[in-house]
Amino acid sequence: MDHVKQTDAAAEGPVTIVVPWAFGALLRMLDGPGGFLLGKLLVAGAIVFLMTYAIMSHYTRLVATWLCR
Repeated sequence: MDHVKQTDAAAEGPVTIVVPWAFGALLRMLDGPGGFLLGKLLVAGAIVFLMTYAIMSHYTRLVATWLCR
């Protein structure tokens, strides 16, 4: 069970660091308060998409035997 918690935290941390860094150039082009909010929305949407469809689907398969007990 401890391994499961460590794996989840290990997957989430880099995503929340890498995604804003990757969107950095795009976010710098957006000026003003509307651009700031749009940038935050884009980053949040990308993180949610990656966590839902890319990371958690593989994570669920990894712990499937534990989930289905």
